Amino acid sequence: MGIGHQTYGARERAEIIAAIERGAEQGRSVAATAREFGITGSVYYRWIRERARAERGADSPVSESRPHRARIRPSAGEKECLVAEMRRRRDRGESIQTVALATGLHENTCYRWLRQTGMPAFRPVEVLVAEPVPPPSLSLVAPSGHRIEGLDVEAAAQLLRALA
Repeated sequence: MGIGHQTYGARERAEIIAAIERGAEQGRSVAATAREFGITGSVYYRWIRERARAERGADSPVSESRPHRARIRPSAGEKECLVAEMRRRRDRGESIQTVALATGLHENTCYRWLRQTGMPAFRPVEVLVAEPVPPPSLSLVAPSGHRIEGLDVEAAAQLLRALA
């Protein structure tokens, strides 16, 4: 007896894909969001490939027997536009995962292209210098109840020698 599985129509798939992409934009993993819909991350990615294949159509320049693995290289102008879009989105603080989903590129491709243009993979941050913390001080309490505070180790040692 085999394990049953759910089948989804084109509309349901589109809704699930949109929900997973919204989840990714909010920082959730594809796998976690996909599980909420009863599918795996690999099913989600297969649906994405199938959608891309359908959008390319029969007149696609891809002539490979496995079109989902075919590389369609963007022209220099297209790459320049994509990199500019990636830069704008990174400057707004979007994650590389969100940028990759929006541009339709793999995260590693986004990282590589940004690196090639000299842009750091992460946004620059302002480093704040904390106020210097004073060194800890010692306090001595005499048997009579008098308290002496603010001593460094050397001063405390001298006071104890004098009292001994």
